[in-house]
Amino acid sequence: MGVFDPLDELKPLLKSAGVDYADLEESGWTNYTGPLIIVGPFAGGTKASASLEEKIKAAAKGGVAVVWIQPPPARCRSSNPFSTRCGWAPERLLLFPQSRCGSQSARSAS
Repeated sequence: MGVFDPLDELKPLLKSAGVDYADLEESGWTNYTGPLIIVGPFAGGTKASASLEEKIKAAAKGGVAVVWIQPPPARCRSSNPFSTRCGWAPERLLLFPQSRCGSQSARSAS
């Protein structure tokens, strides 16, 4: 599994769970040949750069499954916790809003 985790939130969890992963920030995306990449999370409201989005698209088009944790939308919709909105290889990409959206949805449901 490849991980692009600019905030170092996922990598410590994976390491403590004994999960092997390739740190794509260190090793780069070019030579990655695994079946799965997890991208994100990002600092509040920060979107991925255009070059990162191109890397994600290329990986998905190349057959790699990608889980992309994105900043929460301005308005959260509890009926749609994730989206596969991309026209490029949509079967290979899941987009998840970061936890703030999920927390608000859970509180509003109670």
